[in-house]
Amino acid sequence: MSTEDKVLGIDTIEKYLQSVADLRRMTYTKEDKYPIFEDWLLKHGQAFGTNIALPDGLDVMEQKACYENSTKTIFLGDVDPEEWFYAEGYAVSDSLGIPLPHAWLVNRKGDVLDRTWTYPPGTCHYFGIPFTEDYLTEESFRSGYYGLFLVDGMMYNLDLMIADEEDYRAWPKQ
Repeated sequence: MSTEDKVLGIDTIEKYLQSVADLRRMTYTKEDKYPIFEDWLLKHGQAFGTNIALPDGLDVMEQKACYENSTKTIFLGDVDPEEWFYAEGYAVSDSLGIPLPHAWLVNRKGDVLDRTWTYPPGTCHYFGIPFTEDYLTEESFRSGYYGLFLVDGMMYNLDLMIADEEDYRAWPKQ
């Protein structure tokens, strides 16, 4: 995969998020006091590498269950939690071309371990936030849901959006 392809994939996600934020801004009123989620994600998120081949011993898990799959991979000890971190944001595959909310695992080099999507290695692009294992554990047990961006699966997690990044981020934005 060329550098141009990688840039195009991330650019697709960033343009999508900006378009959604622009649409939301049109309906905001003076009384709306919470940030627009997509603006928040663009400010605090970062681009990662592309998907890598799954290491020996790790298989693809249930389709359309990325939040559960990624959380369980950390909690069940399928990967070293000192090396791999739960991440959440948006991803796009070269073949689909539409950014989708997604969860995956990422290391500090930016390699992405995705046990949900079955696209060939190097064909998916990811933009989001890496979370500490402590934050993932605390929020998963508190909410009873997989995934950190939504509360009760219905609205954006405003507590997360106003929290100090040091409380949840696995490492500083690069």
